[in-house]
Amino acid sequence: MRIQISAPGGGDGAVADLHRWLRLDDEVRRDTRIRLTHRPAPGTMGTVDIIDLVVGQSVAVLNLALSYAAWRAARRTAPPVTLTTPGATVTLTGASDDEIRRLVHLLNTRPPAEPTPPTPPDPPRQDAEDRPGPGAR
Repeated sequence: MRIQISAPGGGDGAVADLHRWLRLDDEVRRDTRIRLTHRPAPGTMGTVDIIDLVVGQSVAVLNLALSYAAWRAARRTAPPVTLTTPGATVTLTGASDDEIRRLVHLLNTRPPAEPTPPTPPDPPRQDAEDRPGPGAR
């Protein structure tokens, strides 16, 4: 599952700080690809930091939630953080039990599957007597 983490308004370096925190967490790093990217900030000349994560296992999802809660608890103040998955987006402002439950729910929610297109029918089969013989025009 791909997850993106950003802070509305840039977050005063909080996203880069969370990125460092996650990279130092062995439990998160083991099953998660973590990358810090920069995107143009809407309406400004600057950029916004975004953590781009690819989580491969359910255990990694729980480790990510625990690491986020520990990071949030270790900071005196932190801006809201927005997590985006293919199926939903949630903005967290703290590390209360309710917010961690919302985070775990978001991370365990899979987007609806794309409908499978119907299989086209097989072309009509020609029997030997329906096929033109040699020399036929």
